[in-house]
Amino acid sequence: MDDYDQFYFASNVPRYAHPESSAQRASLALVQDQDAADHDELRLRDERIAGESLPQPVCDECYEPPAFLRTTSENVLCGPCARSLGYRRCQDCGRYDRYPDLDAHGSAYCSNCASSYGSCTACNTLVELGAYYCIDCDDDEDDDEASTRIYGSYYKPEPWFHGNGPLFVGVELEVSIPYGKLEDAAELADDELGSLGYLKEDSSINGQGFEIVSHPMSYGWAIEHFPWNLLDTLNDLGGRADFNGMHVHVSRDAFDGPCHLYRWLKFFYRNRPEVVTLARRESNDWAAFDEYARRSVKSYAKGEKGSRYQAINTQNDATLELRVFAGTLKRQQAQAAIGLAVASVEYTRFLSTRDIARCGGWEWPAFAAWVSERSEFAPLWAEMEELQCAC
Repeated sequence: MDDYDQFYFASNVPRYAHPESSAQRASLALVQDQDAADHDELRLRDERIAGESLPQPVCDECYEPPAFLRTTSENVLCGPCARSLGYRRCQDCGRYDRYPDLDAHGSAYCSNCASSYGSCTACNTLVELGAYYCIDCDDDEDDDEASTRIYGSYYKPEPWFHGNGPLFVGVELEVSIPYGKLEDAAELADDELGSLGYLKEDSSINGQGFEIVSHPMSYGWAIEHFPWNLLDTLNDLGGRADFNGMHVHVSRDAFDGPCHLYRWLKFFYRNRPEVVTLARRESNDWAAFDEYARRSVKSYAKGEKGSRYQAINTQNDATLELRVFAGTLKRQQAQAAIGLAVASVEYTRFLSTRDIARCGGWEWPAFAAWVSERSEFAPLWAEMEELQCAC
């Protein structure tokens, strides 16, 4: 490694850090510019030394040699003078400018190179041609506009029931939205949902986005009336849900009693591998199939409350929350998640001791056969076949 490379990389600046604020980014960019100036000076000095016979150039400011930093006005400066006068190195052409334009990262561009860029309409920093806002102002615009559509994480209105009960399901779907598109995505989602649901903030979402929350729906009503095309629209906007979660709430009133609830809970814990496959994720942080919860299903069936972050959250008074599912913007996968919640409740409703003891009633193949005979659960059956857990 040459001496100028050693000098450049010996700095204590955290070069691979990810500064959060614009001030931090600007400070880091300034230090990097200074290092680049030192790097240029050392490199050009060494190239000049290699020539031996060539005279050392004199700084146009202090009239002392050596000077190797060329400005946009064709002057030559030494490093100390360039720094003291506030010159910055252009990121595009490498020349030094005393009054450069800056982008949102604090990087400098000479006036000539800056003409190839646009300006942020809010703060005048440089942006790519065609862009209206820099990354900082874009986030602010999204937050300001989308906040009228997205409620805080603790928002919980009175539920509006759709369809016929007592078995209702409610969906919570976490969606990540690309930067610059949050306003459009929130407006589209809110308009499509109408009175059926609302949007909320959720700190567990990967990046920026929102959680789609539906009011309680019967299964048939959900399949027929939920705006499933919304998932396609969000996907077309660049939305992602697969790194997030989807939760399905089931009304407690749908169960015939503690025995029915016990059979339902037991069914999920006995069939963990197939449930995980169908859910497309296993999350020990947000939806754990832990041993303590498995041993506690009898207590849960009698009304005891467990941890929220289990595969089945039993803390809510009115619902039981299936937290196992990965988020999705694919219609069949979302309908299959709701289908599993509803089908498992109905399947375990009349499951007898004889069915369990002699016919493997708690086992997955028996449930799969039951689902295959019921056309209303076609999305669930299709997903089970696709994921090879239909037997």
